[in-house]
This record gives sequence, structure tokens and C-alpha cells, in this order.
Amino acid sequence: MRHKVTRVVSVIHEGLLEVFRDDPTIVLDVLDILGVKVPHDWEVRPEPAELTLPVPAELRADWVASLWDPEQGGLRPERGVIIEVQRRASEEKVRSLPLYVASLAHRLNCDILLVMLCTSRAAADSFREPLPTHCPGWDLDVLVLGPEEIPIVDDPVVAVERPLMAMVSAIVHSRNRLHRRAIFIALAAGLQVLPPEQAGKYTDIVHAACSPAARKVLEETMKTMEGKFKFKNSLTQQIFAEGEARGEARGEARGQLAGLADAIFIFMASRGIPVPDSAKTTILACSDPAQLTKWVERAATATSSDGLFA
Repeated sequence: MRHKVTRVVSVIHEGLLEVFRDDPTIVLDVLDILGVKVPHDWEVRPEPAELTLPVPAELRADWVASLWDPEQGGLRPERGVIIEVQRRASEEKVRSLPLYVASLAHRLNCDILLVMLCTSRAAADSFREPLPTHCPGWDLDVLVLGPEEIPIVDDPVVAVERPLMAMVSAIVHSRNRLHRRAIFIALAAGLQVLPPEQAGKYTDIVHAACSPAARKVLEETMKTMEGKFKFKNSLTQQIFAEGEARGEARGEARGQLAGLADAIFIFMASRGIPVPDSAKTTILACSDPAQLTKWVERAATATSSDGLFA
């Protein structure tokens, strides 16, 4: 069980970071949500995540970028950004964060923005207060992007415009029972505008990050939209194949039930015994082949429709 939980946490952690790796400019959207106004014409350059200082311990942030104003001639960045994905509160992480900021500030020689992308409310709340650094007069302010700040993308139009934010929304809000079906429908729409390989990768990530209940809703949503998917991967092919198999099985079962019901009506009609509408409704509503088979046998000898149900 512990191994399974660790794997899910890893998928959520790496899945969210994959968004920044694939499109670094999404950090500008994140800063907008957090109220940090940065011109969208600034260049975003991913930076090495190693923040090690000349000390024995290695420091490695989750994702690091620098923001460059093209009008300043590229002499130095205007801001540095550190993104940390956090699922729960961590005292060890709190001790490391000031070192991350100090190391990147030393490297880039500019102001640093530290963003905690938290997948749970408890984790987000643990970072909302300035973090102690044990240096008098300096507490570290953190920008927190938790479930309350991450927008619920449940509009397909918005998802098409911002497919990567739709993917983040699907991971973070997949446990939201009220909105998750609409979130998954929007996600499916957003995935259509991405390259097939990338869309397939994100589908796998969201599916793996979901709880069993959310995963079931995701799969059901995908089945209803099969004809609209422009990409296929092993997961979508498996889900669609299972849907087709179940559909064929349901079709065969319905055909069997209809055949038994017709046999009852044919037997009764051939013997001149009327079947009232109430009896027809009962027969047609029955989904038990064994019961219908008994009624077929009785139809061969019954003297009235009441005899079928005796």
C-alpha cells in the first residue's frame, strides 16, 4: 500500500512539473493568479534546478526559471522563479527553502519569487505565513498556489485556450465530486489542440494521479467522447476497447431478452390467448433470462395470461 501511495504522489508531483517543462510560459499565468504582475512579453528561460552551494548537501528545486525583459538588452534577468510542488506540510522543506532562494539570488543577481504549488489545502495553509529563516529581521514570504487559488477549468472553451492549465486543474480538483465530470470534459477538449504525443502523455498522467472513484469518472467521460478524440494511446485504446466489448455484451444480452419475450408472445398468440398490456409491460421489463425462460415454458400450456405468472 505504501508503494502504491508513493507512486501516486510521484505521478502528481512529476505531472504538475511536466506542465512547466513543456511550456515554461505558464509560469506567467501562475504569477497572474497570485497577483504578481509581470509583462507577458518577458522571456521565460528555464534554469538549472540544482541550487547547491559549496557545502556537502545538494540542493535541488523542483523547477526554476528566469524572466527577462527584452527591452533591457538581456544583461541580467528581472526575476527568478522557483516552483515547488508540495502535497503535505514538511518541516524539512521549510528549512531548505531559504537556501533555495539565497542560492538562486546569488546566481541570477535579481529578486526571487518562491511559489509553492500545493495539491492539498493543508499543505497550502502551512506555507501561507512567512517562513522563519533564523536570521533576525528576515522571514521568507512565499507565494502559495493551493486548491483555492488554482482555477477550476470546467469550460471547454477555456480549456482549449489554456490546455496546460486545464491539465493542472484536472489533477488538483479531480476529487471535487461536484465539478470533476465537467473538468474532465473540458480537459478532453483542451487535449485536442496539443500534439498527439503530448496529449497522450497528459492523459496518462491525469489518469494515474486520480483516485479510483475519479478515475472511473474520467474513463466514463472518455468513452462518451470517443469519436471526438484526435489522438490515441494505449490508455485510450484500452478504455475504448473495453467500452466496445461491454457494448457488444449488452447488445447480445438485450437481444436474448427480446428473443425470449417474443417467444412468449408468439406462443400465446398461436394458442389464441390474449396478453393484456399490463402483462406485456411486466414481460418486457424483465431483465432475468431465467425468469423469461420459465414464462416461455408456461406459455406453451397456460390457459390465460394469469397462468404465466402463477
